[in-house]
Amino acid sequence: MRYLRLLLLLLFLTSTAHAGEMVVAWSPVDHSDLAGYRIYSCTDATLANCSPLGTTTETTVTLTVPDCTVMFVAVKSFKTDGVESTEFSNVIEGWARPSISDVTYNSVGITTINGNNFRDSPTVLVDGAQLPPANVCSGNACPCTAITITPPIPGATIVVINADTSFGQWVRPLDAPVISRGDTWPEG
Repeated sequence: MRYLRLLLLLLFLTSTAHAGEMVVAWSPVDHSDLAGYRIYSCTDATLANCSPLGTTTETTVTLTVPDCTVMFVAVKSFKTDGVESTEFSNVIEGWARPSISDVTYNSVGITTINGNNFRDSPTVLVDGAQLPPANVCSGNACPCTAITITPPIPGATIVVINADTSFGQWVRPLDAPVISRGDTWPEG
């Protein structure tokens, strides 16, 4: 696990693209000679020419993947002698988890959710209530970095859920209190 984290950190630091997180999990292999799992991830659904990201003994990992990019992930098990399973696990497709940086409201009645990794036709929850899909984006085509909502829906908590059920959450920050000196001479 330490080597996988180190490899992922190095990939993240040397990458010029922004990166997000994708959590993947799989069922354990029951074999007396099991040494661990090798994780493969790339933009090719066939996994052709994919290099392994690293190895782990865990069955759940958090991968660092490019923002707004469809990634395909699969796993192979390997034995203590290094021999790897001949077949990949099933291949899963996904994006990095949505990340909400802020929410803005404008005077013409549009709410904009800014961030990364919003896929087409996301589900948007405002304070736990799902917005009708027709109110999210224009024609349900959202760019990766912003979602527009009409009419404006102010809310304390906004959740964006992609089709692959990955989600991001934003909680409205508390308004700053207005303070004054309490030891001033009263006027008048």
